[in-house]
Amino acid sequence: MAALLLILLAFYGTLAGAPEAKRAPRAATKAESEGPAGAGNATSPGHLLVVGDSLAVATEAPLAGLLPGWQIETSANRGRHTGDGVAEITSRSNLPDVIFVSLWTNDKPS
Repeated sequence: MAALLLILLAFYGTLAGAPEAKRAPRAATKAESEGPAGAGNATSPGHLLVVGDSLAVATEAPLAGLLPGWQIETSANRGRHTGDGVAEITSRSNLPDVIFVSLWTNDKPS
């Protein structure tokens, strides 16, 4: 699952760097104009928690480029196992609306 998330993030990063095709402007939907869930208004940036192993180390700067204005908190450790990452998430009393998980690299396939 973590590998799939990493692939999707890498793919998104590739698309984010590509120039957009010319499209006619469209009106923002109600959800888009309200901003991230729980934000209350369109000017509030989101809050992202990244929990991962060594593959998530040093992802804060690229994510900040993709998500300007967002508060990005990273908890990534070399050699971290999935159980340790899950424990990191469940031990927090106040979680943000968005959590990116990059784990499983150090787990046994069995």
